[in-house]
This record gives sequence, structure tokens and C-alpha cells, in this order.
Amino acid sequence: MKNRVGILVWLFVVVLFLHCGTKNPEKKTNPGKILVKSNIPQAEIFLDNISSGKVTPDTLFDVPAGSHEVKVEKYGYYPIPSSVTIQVQAGVLDSVVFVLNKLYYSAIKVSSDPPGAMIVLDNQSTGERTPDTLGTVPVGKHIVSVYKDFYSTNLPGKEVVNLAQNDTAQTFFHLTLSASGTDLEKIPPNFNLPDIYNNWFALYNYRGFVMILNFWSYGSQDCRDLFSGLEEIYKDYYSNTLKIFAIDPLDELPEIQSVKNSLGLTFDLLRGKGSSVAYDYHISTYPTTMIIDRTGKVYYYKVGYSAGVDLNNIRQKLNQLFY
Repeated sequence: MKNRVGILVWLFVVVLFLHCGTKNPEKKTNPGKILVKSNIPQAEIFLDNISSGKVTPDTLFDVPAGSHEVKVEKYGYYPIPSSVTIQVQAGVLDSVVFVLNKLYYSAIKVSSDPPGAMIVLDNQSTGERTPDTLGTVPVGKHIVSVYKDFYSTNLPGKEVVNLAQNDTAQTFFHLTLSASGTDLEKIPPNFNLPDIYNNWFALYNYRGFVMILNFWSYGSQDCRDLFSGLEEIYKDYYSNTLKIFAIDPLDELPEIQSVKNSLGLTFDLLRGKGSSVAYDYHISTYPTTMIIDRTGKVYYYKVGYSAGVDLNNIRQKLNQLFY
């Protein structure tokens, strides 16, 4: 009996060893590398919005395979492009090149009726309210908009200014008192959510854009089917300042990133888990899709997905807003 027990224990140890021995290699991945260069050296390198601790030119090693965002920063300069999204492959060396241009500054005077609206520059809240003058704005093209709680923005909703050196541009916005909510013709709740690269996006920072909000879940096949059509729509209408925010209030980063990679999505996938966004928007079914017009109001609302119907309806609504 003791011999039989000993044999069983020995077999169990052998099986456990073999199992562990074969499992670990499966977990190992062959990471990729990214060489980052700039025309002016010593720019700080960021990977997925986190500082790498390196400066250009240098190579980022041990980068996991998949989609990653690369940025650089150097005081007194602005990079072109502002960031690069790259699909890293295992064992492959990729390269990214940035052109750094010297910053020269001008100013923008922003006013609104009524006053007290938050000023947004290039889709980022400045923390300043109208009327105010934004000093030290880099020379070049900029998008200016404003938002104020319980107000929509009269068309066009945003202004594009092209600053010359030592110039002062002036912008003015008319606001209209409006009801809040998720019904048609109402102003939806604001949100501030991160994407898979830890970039944060606030709804109100995109006043003047036509926006599609899509609430989705990793486990829904209807959501994935809808995504393919939304990607085509995004490519067709992108030049007309369309923004698509696909918000997953349920799942973790790995699930969201795997969907982006597998479907090759180029619009923004935001992480809503742990936030109140699903509650604020009364989301109980996935997918749920909304269109927000340039004034900031709900223009279209659809719960669920009807293949061959919803995408046509979305295109029809977008044509009404753009043309």
C-alpha cells in the first residue's frame, strides 16, 4: 500500500512538473523594439503616455507586441506629428521620426454671450473662462471653443484661427440655454475618460465637432459587427471633423485593446469601468449609439443593433449634419 501511494505521489509530481514546464514558455513573449529619433536631439520619449526615461535618439526595448502610442516632448518646441500609433510586432525593430519646430507665441481673445464659459483650446480645457485672453499660444492653426453648463453653442460651435507671430486673434461665441439629458435635443452629461494609451478625453472639449458615442461591451458580437461599419464611417467623414468615442463601461484594458487590435480600429476606444458614465447615460443594452451635433445636443439615439439598417441611418444623419 505504501509503495502504491509513493508511486502515485511521484506520478503527481512528474505531471505537475511537466505541466509547469510547458506552461511557462507559452507565457513568454518575444517583445519588439522601437527606435525613436528627432531632428533636434534630447527630446523626452513617451510610450503610451508614460515617460520612458529616455531621450532621442534612443531605442525602447522589451515593448510588448500590439498597438502603442509614441510621443516626444522638448521645451520650446512642438513635434510633427504630435504622436504616432504603431503596431509593434514580436522580434521586430520599428522606427519613428519626429520633426521638432521652434515655438513662437501669439494670443487669442475669447468672449461669449453669456460670459463665464470655459475656454477650450485644441480640445483641451484651459481652466480660463470668458472673457479672457490666452497669452503665449504657439503660432499656427488652433481650434477654439467654449462650453457652459446647461448651454448649447450656436453654430458653427468652434472657430479655427491661424496665428501669425505677435498676432492677437479674437473669437466670440453665442450660447443658448438648453435642457440637459440623453433625449433628443438635450445636452448629454459630460464625461472625462482615458483611452487605451492613458490619454484623457472630455466630451465638452469637442463642442463644434459632430460626435458619435457608442457604448459597447467586449462580450457582444453585435458590438463588434457595428464596429466594422463605424470604422468605414470614420474614414469617410473624418475630414469633416467627426469624432467617434466608443466607451466600454464594463471591461478591463486587455479586452478593449484586443478588440482594437483585432479589428484594426482607428477611432478612440475609451475605458469607462469604475466611472459613472453608464449610469449617467442610462445604458442597459449594448450597443447603444448616439450622435451629438455641433451645438452639443443629442441628434440621434439608438438602442441595440440592426444589421444593414443602423449604419444607413447613421450615415443619413451625418449627411444632414455635414452637407
